[in-house]
Amino acid sequence: MRHRPVISIRAYGASPGSGSWQIGDAYADTGTDFTVFQKQLAGLLGVTSFVYQMQHRWKGHAYAVRFARLDLELSVGGPAAKWPAFVGFTEAPIPYDCLLGQTGFFEFFDATFHHQALELMLKPNGLFKTVGGIETP
Repeated sequence: MRHRPVISIRAYGASPGSGSWQIGDAYADTGTDFTVFQKQLAGLLGVTSFVYQMQHRWKGHAYAVRFARLDLELSVGGPAAKWPAFVGFTEAPIPYDCLLGQTGFFEFFDATFHHQALELMLKPNGLFKTVGGIETP
């Protein structure tokens, strides 16, 4: 059995009144370049315009990734951390609702994995302090 750092985050649509969506299985993957959501979440979040598009490969197949700006929020036993992020939406059959990657997620946090305890510790970093909704210690 492999344990993976799967966390819950909330994504907010880019436009006022577009609502939010709780994503219960977001996989925190330091090896992923971009934060990527399954394409159907764009519709649930009211995302209709995208700022950039690129191709990526998933298990040997090419898929388009379309990027939009969202607000993401992490709340685990303390004050909520909220920040603006560019995230991609893809039709690739990723096994989670979201892959939390370097751009859009880990760029704002210092991460420490405690393998034996099966824990992922996240600490908002200096970049988060300039854009996020809480102060870093």
